Amino acid sequence: MVQVEVTEFPTTTTIRYNSCWLHGHMRELCLMKCIEEDFLKVVDFQDKSGEVKFWDPHPIIGSNDTYRLAIHTDRDVDGDAIVTQEISEQQLRSFISINLGQGENWSAEIAWSPKIFNKFKYLHVLDFQFYSFGDNKILEVIEELIHLRFLSFCNSNMDELTLGIFNLPFLQSLDLRLDYWNVPTKVPNQNVKWKAKRLRNIFFENTDARLVDQGKFRLLGLDQLERLSNFCSETMEVRDLCKLVTLHYFSATIFGNESLSLVLSCIEENWPRIRHVEIHIKNCHFTSLQNENGASNLLRKVFMSRNLHGLSIEGGLGRGLANLGSELAIKLHWLELIRSEMVEDPLEMLEKLPNLRKLRLVGAFVGKEMVCHAMGFPNLKHLVLQGLHNLEKLRVDEGAMCNLSRLHNSH
Repeated sequence: MVQVEVTEFPTTTTIRYNSCWLHGHMRELCLMKCIEEDFLKVVDFQDKSGEVKFWDPHPIIGSNDTYRLAIHTDRDVDGDAIVTQEISEQQLRSFISINLGQGENWSAEIAWSPKIFNKFKYLHVLDFQFYSFGDNKILEVIEELIHLRFLSFCNSNMDELTLGIFNLPFLQSLDLRLDYWNVPTKVPNQNVKWKAKRLRNIFFENTDARLVDQGKFRLLGLDQLERLSNFCSETMEVRDLCKLVTLHYFSATIFGNESLSLVLSCIEENWPRIRHVEIHIKNCHFTSLQNENGASNLLRKVFMSRNLHGLSIEGGLGRGLANLGSELAIKLHWLELIRSEMVEDPLEMLEKLPNLRKLRLVGAFVGKEMVCHAMGFPNLKHLVLQGLHNLEKLRVDEGAMCNLSRLHNSH
């Protein structure tokens, strides 16, 4: 009764399945049971007329049997209008609020009084999406929700995160993928061990703009962390990574040769359970480290890194890629080379990657001709060529790129 879409060429158990969904009849049965058992209540504040205003404070939900509450809005919201004093303090376990507005009201203002969340002190799940928090009062109240297991501010924005958010004792997942289009959020300098000892998953924003007031953000005491997404070596302390021995998934943006060397050492020596690694490399000088054969030992370590599934490199590579031999990451799923300015055809080496699905070359080659030989790129589906101003000819032999479905070429 469950339908599953399987990845055509799985490279690891973490990406074996694309999606799964319930069969129509099973879905109807589950929805019927949800209604019978009052599994979830949804309150829709979306205004059909498009007018943006605060809703008048009046009771919306007043049932004692509500365990899970979801709020859909498309405007600024008076949070106190959503719930009443009639909801049992010990009842509500999950609270999700999503702003579905578009255009100018894409990130709506949400106004909560602290007394509302004092009422829900047994919450396990608290999820805000696409909201703007004007001050830190609500965050100070969230610090007291010690039973939280999941906390998310996905695509929201706020002036500053309070330190207590990182010290919730039962927290297992923390999503800080904030709205980077607005003013960057300040994170307090964290030089003490986290009290969130049970934290297993943490998601940072994929940008290097979020700086602490002084020094770098620390990741001390996270002994059970399994997933670390969007780590940034410019804003976070790289030395703390070697202590995260339970990591399964790691994605990061790494600046500079020294930080890259430390990360590669952690992957090989300190993370025995690691299964999936994605790295974006910036400001690393591979060309200055090339040996007499034109290859960089640091670059070789990158391509030999175990369980490397995604790699992006910005900066010159010279002849380094052409001299790596057969020492390439066989699990590499996607690869992006930007402003590499390679003098030798990169396809000659990259076509040997057996599991490569996506390849993007942006200003990566200064020569005139590239060749893909027969049986090259057996699983490549997307090929993007941009800014290759000197390229005059791309030759693809018969049998090469047999699974290619998308080709983009632009200057």
